[in-house]
Order: sequence, then structure tokens, then C-alpha cells
Amino acid sequence: MSHKPYKQFDKSTPEYWAHRAAYKAEKYARKAAKYAYKAADAAVVAAGQAALVGGAGLRDGGVDPTRGGVDPARGASQGAVEVPDEAAAEAAHTTVFYRSQGILPSADRPVKPKRKQHVLTVLKRTELTPHLVELRLGGDGFAGFTPNEFTDAYVKLLLPTTQSGLVPPYQLDALPSHLRPVKRTYSVRRVNDDSIDINVVVHGSVGVGGTWARSVAVGDQVALLGPGGKYRPDPLLSHVFIGDNAAISAISHSVEQLLADNPAARAEVVIFVAHESEQLEIPAGENVRTQWLVVPNYPVSDTHMADAFADLDLPDLGSGGVQVFAHGERGNIKALRRLLRQRQQPRNQLSISGYWAKGRNEDRFQAEKHEPIGQIEED
Repeated sequence: MSHKPYKQFDKSTPEYWAHRAAYKAEKYARKAAKYAYKAADAAVVAAGQAALVGGAGLRDGGVDPTRGGVDPARGASQGAVEVPDEAAAEAAHTTVFYRSQGILPSADRPVKPKRKQHVLTVLKRTELTPHLVELRLGGDGFAGFTPNEFTDAYVKLLLPTTQSGLVPPYQLDALPSHLRPVKRTYSVRRVNDDSIDINVVVHGSVGVGGTWARSVAVGDQVALLGPGGKYRPDPLLSHVFIGDNAAISAISHSVEQLLADNPAARAEVVIFVAHESEQLEIPAGENVRTQWLVVPNYPVSDTHMADAFADLDLPDLGSGGVQVFAHGERGNIKALRRLLRQRQQPRNQLSISGYWAKGRNEDRFQAEKHEPIGQIEED
């Protein structure tokens, strides 16, 4: 059954539109509350930071590149602006107001803990293809890192600009926005006893993550958050794994785990790349068929994945007997999602998302996730 209750009714009936209106009203009320909370939280943080700089002696806003935090000893030579001490009272007043409105949690309620930073060391760097670098991350910091059981596990790397001079770990709340490291998300290819492996797509000097991976050396340190994830293939079902260069790690990890759980599992694997040199070895099984589809200058349309999926022989699709794992370029993923709806693939047997978007950098791509253009699920 659809996770949208109104879809149990025929579209031509009044019940459909009544339940749809109720569903939409609740959905957007929740979104409004979510962003009101975020706006309030941002206001409090901003006021609190102003109070910190203005009322606690940190009047220079100097940044200590060895710690990634605010350093009162660096003096006004850093060129920061004085902030009035009244900011502390304003921060307190704002906090009390938003708590009274129920937007911020009350003082006696537990606040959601911040995600822990893990500082890992680059133990190995391998160029798998001209555009894919594998990094093994471990070292002393790995002792505090707890892998999860998901095969689409990911971590968020915190990558500072070279001009900032920062080294991990970072005191993110104390850094001005222009000095904060950027976040880049990467799938975990494999988990080892003392390390994890991630694969980073590299295209010359394009992109923050790719540029970093191109120059990073063994012994360098990197801070990261995570892991996240929520997918693991059901060994009792048939599977389709479809994606592109950005999804190779997650697909490989998933097929590997599937075969470990059930060596006889049936799976169709379809991966799009722009050049033959980008093909890698995918874990093989007696019932696993892998297709590498080479499309120069991929993607040149939004229908590559949908067209390839339509050609697969999947008699059980729509019955709940097939899990579909589809991740990659956003335009292709959206077109594939429409096809899967037509084929009545159950939502609870589907892992689907855009990993990137043609013509967008990572920051713009992430921002568009909150806009209609970035939505994979459409009504």
C-alpha cells in the first residue's frame, strides 16, 4: 500500500480529494514547524555567538588555525568588529520567547546531541580509474568510529579551504561561515577491521571533494561525520541495482553483502559511465548479471536509466518480490521513479535518490533538495 493514504481511493471520487487535502495540510504544517524551528535555532545561535564575542572578551573574532576555534589571544589584528554586550541579553530573551512558543525545546528537555566528529588518517590512496580514487581512512581516531550495518552507508567529510589554515577537529559553532569546512558526502565502499574505504569521483580541478582527493596524501588527516544510511538488501528477494559512477561504491557494497548472505541471490546490475576506462569489477555471483552502459558525456538525456530499466526481464516487479536500488544523476532518477510508479513497484521495496545533478555543484544540489526541482517523490 502507498505511504500516501489518499491513493487508496479512486482519483475521480470525493474521498480521494478530501484525504489528499488533509494529507497535504498535515505535510506542510510539519514542514512549517520544521523550518520555524531551524530559523529560531539560527537566530539563537547567531545572538549567542554575538554575545560570546561581545561579552566574554573575544572581541577580535580571531581564529586559531591549529584548533579550528575562537582564540582570544590573537588580538584585534584579525580585523573583527566589536559587538555590543547587550547581545547576551537579546540572546537570552530570544531563547525564552521561542521556548514559550514551543518552537525550541524547554530547558528541562534533552537537546538532540550534535554528531560527533571523527578525525581519521589517510592510510592508503588508490586510483581505481582515471576518475575514481579510493581512500582508506583509519588510524587512532577509528577507535571511536562505529560502523553501521547498512550497505548504502555514507560519511560526510569536513573539508576546509586551503586559505583557512584549519586542522581537525573543528569547533564548527565558533567559526564564521566563510571559514567553516564544507561538507561532502561519500558512500562507504567497505568496512575493514581498522578502517573504512571510500571512493571519490575526481574530474580534474572541478569540485571541492574531487580536488581534495586528487592531492591528499597518505598520513593526512580528515574529519568526518557519520555514518548514516538505511538500506541493506533482503537476501530472500530478487534485486535490481541501477546507477552511475557516483553509485558504484554503494552498488558494489550492496551486491557484496547480498552474495555473502545468499550466494544464489538473483540480481540485475546496470551502471552508466562516460568511458570504458571507468568500469570496475563488481562482485560476481551465479545469478548476478552486470551491464556497463557507456554513454559519452553522460548524461545526455534524463531517460538513460528508465530506458535501460524498461529493457530488463523482471516478471516479479510490482509483486513485492523485487527490491530496487536506484541512485545517481537526479534527472535520470526522477524519470526512473515515474516509471517505477507506473510499474507499481512498492515504495517499501525501493531505495532511490539523486546523488548529484547535471550542471549543479554540490552546494546548489543540496539546496535544491528543498525545492520542487530537487524532489524525487512527486504527486
